[in-house]
Amino acid sequence: MVALAQSVNLHGEVFAVYRSDDGQEELRELQDGLVAPGDTLEFQFTYSNELDEAVESAVVVGPIPEYTVYQGGTAEEGTPSEFQVYVPEIAEWTSPPVFRKKTQEDGSVERQEIPPSEYSSLRWVFLDQFPSGEEAIFTYRVKVK
Repeated sequence: MVALAQSVNLHGEVFAVYRSDDGQEELRELQDGLVAPGDTLEFQFTYSNELDEAVESAVVVGPIPEYTVYQGGTAEEGTPSEFQVYVPEIAEWTSPPVFRKKTQEDGSVERQEIPPSEYSSLRWVFLDQFPSGEEAIFTYRVKVK
Protein backbone atom coordinates (compact mmCIF):
# COMPACT_ATOMS: atom_id res chain seq x y z
CA MET A 1 0.00 0.00 0.00
CA VAL A 2 1.27 3.49 -0.84
CA ALA A 3 0.20 6.34 1.41
CA LEU A 4 -0.34 9.41 -0.77
CA ALA A 5 -1.24 11.73 2.09
CA GLN A 6 -2.53 11.33 5.61
CA SER A 7 -5.42 8.85 5.35
CA VAL A 8 -5.63 8.96 1.55
CA ASN A 9 -4.54 5.57 0.22
CA LEU A 10 -3.83 3.85 -3.06
CA HIS A 11 -3.71 0.07 -2.93
CA GLY A 12 -2.81 -2.01 -5.97
CA GLU A 13 -3.32 -5.68 -6.76
CA VAL A 14 -2.59 -7.86 -9.79
CA PHE A 15 -4.69 -10.88 -10.75
CA ALA A 16 -4.38 -13.55 -13.43
CA VAL A 17 -7.43 -13.77 -15.72
CA TYR A 18 -8.63 -17.31 -16.40
CA ARG A 19 -11.51 -18.72 -18.39
CA SER A 20 -13.36 -21.70 -16.99
CA ASP A 21 -14.42 -24.61 -19.19
CA ASP A 22 -17.83 -22.98 -19.61
CA GLY A 23 -16.21 -19.70 -20.80
CA GLN A 24 -16.74 -17.69 -17.61
CA GLU A 25 -13.95 -15.32 -16.60
CA GLU A 26 -12.32 -15.74 -13.24
CA LEU A 27 -9.70 -13.61 -11.49
CA ARG A 28 -7.13 -15.48 -9.41
CA GLU A 29 -4.23 -14.39 -7.30
CA LEU A 30 -0.91 -14.94 -9.03
CA GLN A 31 0.73 -18.23 -8.07
CA ASP A 32 4.20 -17.34 -6.76
CA GLY A 33 4.11 -14.23 -8.98
CA LEU A 34 4.91 -16.36 -12.02
CA VAL A 35 3.38 -15.63 -15.41
CA ALA A 36 3.82 -17.08 -18.89
CA PRO A 37 3.65 -15.59 -22.37
CA GLY A 38 0.04 -15.18 -23.42
CA ASP A 39 -1.26 -14.78 -19.85
CA THR A 40 -3.67 -11.91 -19.23
CA LEU A 41 -3.28 -9.91 -16.02
CA GLU A 42 -5.71 -7.47 -14.46
CA PHE A 43 -4.40 -4.57 -12.41
CA GLN A 44 -6.77 -3.14 -9.80
CA PHE A 45 -6.04 0.09 -7.94
CA THR A 46 -8.28 1.11 -5.06
CA TYR A 47 -8.16 4.80 -4.14
CA SER A 48 -9.75 5.66 -0.80
CA ASN A 49 -10.25 8.97 0.96
CA GLU A 50 -10.37 8.56 4.72
CA LEU A 51 -9.84 12.26 5.38
CA ASP A 52 -12.54 14.42 6.97
CA GLU A 53 -12.66 16.51 3.79
CA ALA A 54 -12.82 16.07 0.04
CA VAL A 55 -9.61 15.73 -1.95
CA GLU A 56 -9.40 18.65 -4.38
CA SER A 57 -7.50 16.86 -7.13
CA ALA A 58 -6.13 13.36 -7.51
CA VAL A 59 -4.37 11.23 -10.09
CA VAL A 60 -4.07 7.45 -10.20
CA VAL A 61 -1.18 6.10 -12.31
CA GLY A 62 -0.90 2.50 -13.47
CA PRO A 63 2.27 1.05 -14.98
CA ILE A 64 2.45 -1.24 -17.96
CA PRO A 65 5.29 -3.53 -16.93
CA GLU A 66 8.08 -4.45 -19.29
CA TYR A 67 7.26 -7.60 -21.25
CA THR A 68 3.55 -6.85 -21.18
CA VAL A 69 1.21 -5.06 -23.58
CA TYR A 70 -1.80 -2.98 -22.58
CA GLN A 71 -5.06 -4.47 -23.84
CA GLY A 72 -6.76 -1.42 -25.39
CA GLY A 73 -10.24 -0.66 -24.17
CA THR A 74 -9.91 -2.50 -20.86
CA ALA A 75 -9.32 0.53 -18.62
CA GLU A 76 -12.22 1.29 -16.28
CA GLU A 77 -12.57 4.23 -13.94
CA GLY A 78 -14.08 4.21 -10.49
CA THR A 79 -14.98 7.90 -10.47
CA PRO A 80 -15.39 10.52 -13.23
CA SER A 81 -11.88 10.94 -14.61
CA GLU A 82 -9.95 11.89 -17.70
CA PHE A 83 -8.20 8.73 -18.93
CA GLN A 84 -4.74 9.40 -20.33
CA VAL A 85 -1.86 7.33 -21.65
CA TYR A 86 1.88 7.87 -21.87
CA VAL A 87 3.75 6.93 -25.04
CA PRO A 88 7.55 7.38 -24.83
CA GLU A 89 7.73 8.47 -28.50
CA ILE A 90 5.38 11.40 -27.78
CA ALA A 91 6.83 11.98 -24.27
CA GLU A 92 3.65 13.45 -22.79
CA TRP A 93 0.38 12.36 -21.23
CA THR A 94 -2.53 12.48 -23.66
CA SER A 95 -6.01 11.08 -24.09
CA PRO A 96 -6.29 8.23 -26.60
CA PRO A 97 -6.28 7.80 -29.48
CA VAL A 98 -2.67 8.96 -29.84
CA PHE A 99 -1.16 9.78 -33.22
CA ARG A 100 2.31 10.10 -34.72
CA LYS A 101 3.27 11.95 -37.86
CA LYS A 102 5.09 9.91 -40.47
CA THR A 103 6.69 11.44 -43.55
CA GLN A 104 5.96 9.47 -46.71
CA GLU A 105 8.40 8.94 -49.59
CA ASP A 106 6.65 11.70 -51.57
CA GLY A 107 7.22 14.17 -48.71
CA SER A 108 3.63 14.23 -47.54
CA VAL A 109 2.94 13.76 -43.85
CA GLU A 110 0.52 11.10 -42.70
CA ARG A 111 -1.05 10.81 -39.26
CA GLN A 112 -0.87 7.28 -37.90
CA GLU A 113 -2.57 6.03 -34.77
CA ILE A 114 -0.17 4.66 -32.18
CA PRO A 115 -1.45 1.27 -31.02
CA PRO A 116 -2.12 0.57 -27.32
CA SER A 117 0.79 -1.89 -27.42
CA GLU A 118 3.13 1.14 -27.38
CA TYR A 119 1.65 2.72 -24.23
CA SER A 120 4.00 2.58 -21.22
CA SER A 121 1.69 3.90 -18.48
CA LEU A 122 -1.93 4.84 -17.89
CA ARG A 123 -3.47 7.42 -15.61
CA TRP A 124 -6.79 8.78 -14.48
CA VAL A 125 -7.04 12.48 -13.59
CA PHE A 126 -10.06 13.02 -11.33
CA LEU A 127 -12.50 15.53 -12.78
CA ASP A 128 -14.19 16.44 -9.51
CA GLN A 129 -13.42 16.62 -5.83
CA PHE A 130 -13.22 13.17 -4.29
CA PRO A 131 -15.51 13.08 -1.22
CA SER A 132 -14.49 12.02 2.26
CA GLY A 133 -15.22 8.36 2.94
CA GLU A 134 -15.37 7.42 -0.75
CA GLU A 135 -13.52 4.61 -2.49
CA ALA A 136 -12.95 4.13 -6.23
CA ILE A 137 -11.50 1.17 -8.12
CA PHE A 138 -9.56 1.57 -11.37
CA THR A 139 -8.73 -1.46 -13.53
CA TYR A 140 -6.99 -2.40 -16.75
CA ARG A 141 -5.53 -5.47 -18.39
CA VAL A 142 -2.22 -6.38 -19.95
CA LYS A 143 -1.05 -9.44 -21.85
CA VAL A 144 2.34 -11.02 -21.17
CA LYS A 145 4.58 -11.04 -24.28
